[in-house]
Amino acid sequence: MKPYKIKLAAICSITLFAVSLQGCLKDDEYENGLIQSIHTNGTTPKVVEIKLTAGDVSNFFVVSYNNSTIDTTVELVPVNLATVDAATQDIHVTLVSAPQLVDDYNAANGSDYTDPSALFSLVDGGVVTIPAGSHTGYLKLKFKPSDFLGGNWAAGFKITSIAESGYTVSGNINSGIVAIVIKNEYDGNYNTSGVRTRFTGPTEASGVLDMFTISGIFNFATLNATTITGQLGDDGSGGTMALSVNGDGTVTVTNPPGGAYADLANTTGKISTYDAATKTFHIYASYHNASGNLREVDEVLVKTP
Repeated sequence: MKPYKIKLAAICSITLFAVSLQGCLKDDEYENGLIQSIHTNGTTPKVVEIKLTAGDVSNFFVVSYNNSTIDTTVELVPVNLATVDAATQDIHVTLVSAPQLVDDYNAANGSDYTDPSALFSLVDGGVVTIPAGSHTGYLKLKFKPSDFLGGNWAAGFKITSIAESGYTVSGNINSGIVAIVIKNEYDGNYNTSGVRTRFTGPTEASGVLDMFTISGIFNFATLNATTITGQLGDDGSGGTMALSVNGDGTVTVTNPPGGAYADLANTTGKISTYDAATKTFHIYASYHNASGNLREVDEVLVKTP
């Protein structure tokens, strides 16, 4: 159950990839001791927060699971006690589904996620226990992974209360969204080989500058039921591509959410394909770098066992 590697892309930014749904910290929250810092009253509040992403307040995250028809319980949403010291007692935090968060995210980002509340149940009624001696507990969901196949699902959650006294719900990251993806048949590691050609200008007619060999094992993760995303050619600095398998075995190459090359496509005149028998992609892709110079990729990706 690994997180989907999109950078996510990850709100105020998807990812994936995302932009914050919570807004900026307010001065009165600081003065009243409601945000995690040392406040004017000289005390450090015991703040509880949803911590889907590390290092910032982006709280949109994508997770992927293996397909299964069996009811499955997962630890989906981490709930964090944002203090230096671990909890001195069990802390019981209640979360609820918040579909409006998904609607707001769609409106802000032009996405089309659907809230899947009808497809899962909250374990323990949505009560998360942060155990004594720890900083983190998890909201657990129970669902059948196969029910999520073919959809574009994202679930919103919000902290509503803390049973024990002396703790404060974060004013800044008290909610978050998790996009739930079921791995498609193309998800996995691929042995790649091929060539990336660099041209001196925006077209092939401008002339070849040089060529680079593509080689390595790259991971491609599920984006939806027919699409995976992973490294583009030999670009180890963040260049990615989305590969969508069509019904006739052809493959459409596009720039994935958060991808580096907006015009990534296939203008080479050759057709990208997928061979289901050998689990092999043959990809032709083209794009322009920041200077407007043409780049073309011709690579073969063979799925590893």
